Amino acid sequence: MTRWRRRRRAADADAPTAAPGVSATAGSKAAERDMVNPVAIRAEFALPPEAYAPIPDDAARAGVSNIRRIVPFVGRAGELGALKAAFAGAGEVVVHAVHGLGGVGKSALAAHWAATRDEQVRWWITAEDPTKVDAGLSALARALHPGLVGLPAELQTQRALAWLAGHDDWLLVLDNVEDPAHIDLLLDGVGGRGRVLVTTRRATGWHRHATTIRLGVLESADALDLFTRILTHQGPREVEGAAAVCAEPGHLALAVEQAAAYCAQTGTAPRAYLDMLDRWPAAMFAAAATNGDSRRTVARIWNLTLDRLADTPFAGELLRILAWYAPRPHPPHSPRPLGAPPTWPPRSADSSPTA
Repeated sequence: MTRWRRRRRAADADAPTAAPGVSATAGSKAAERDMVNPVAIRAEFALPPEAYAPIPDDAARAGVSNIRRIVPFVGRAGELGALKAAFAGAGEVVVHAVHGLGGVGKSALAAHWAATRDEQVRWWITAEDPTKVDAGLSALARALHPGLVGLPAELQTQRALAWLAGHDDWLLVLDNVEDPAHIDLLLDGVGGRGRVLVTTRRATGWHRHATTIRLGVLESADALDLFTRILTHQGPREVEGAAAVCAEPGHLALAVEQAAAYCAQTGTAPRAYLDMLDRWPAAMFAAAATNGDSRRTVARIWNLTLDRLADTPFAGELLRILAWYAPRPHPPHSPRPLGAPPTWPPRSADSSPTA
């Protein structure tokens, strides 16, 4: 046997056997190399045992909260008293809904009130749609039991609901609920325990879910107080004309806060701001302070409201007609000739009459 044949036989003996059923597809790393024996690699991740157990009963012993206190907060003594009385009783789950116009201060009221509560769990959920409700519950599950981080979000939501259903020392704030049906599964899942506060623009449809509290605009004195606190936060400032600035948007809390923040940051006097608001209302209502939340401006809130009217065309047409009226009270029956006689069952939005 020649030396070459001995080397060849030794190399063949040392070669690994081919892995059955494993092949390299065109364009893969294996196909790019001259691989005779491709190897399949599979990574497995094992969750810790605690991820499969229920959330411990004492998970909230040290307190769990994501409620952020609103500063500054002014007025609303009547509404705060109503909330305190409404949630004072014990027993089955208590659900209350604070409703009002966009920018009126519903979220600020809810956050301020929730921050003063002493429940072991106080949890804020942005609840514009069912997906966000589930996301908020998943986050609560992880806050109660960090060992659940590796579980699918759906299972985290189930664990949170199961824990809430077994305890009553908790408060959920469901912010900006668009449709009462979006929180049906949550209310059913908690099994008649705890406290739930809802904020919503929707005034109707809550008879099966919650009692309601209507939130209006700020009192004129409270609006001026809010404006002054924001304007003078860094030190004394010129406040002449501040009351007129607050009155121009009807003492709407968001508008007052937006105007005060703009004046404070740019050094604009209230009188000058009022003149700018008169000359360029669209631009000023859209202007946020540099470090402010551009999503929370009067113009954006109004535009979101108008966009929702696309689902009810007749309501949009009616609003555009009423916008031509002077800004003072007018008889509620004035637009009645624009509508059609009532029908039963009610017609859908798509079949509503147009002006």
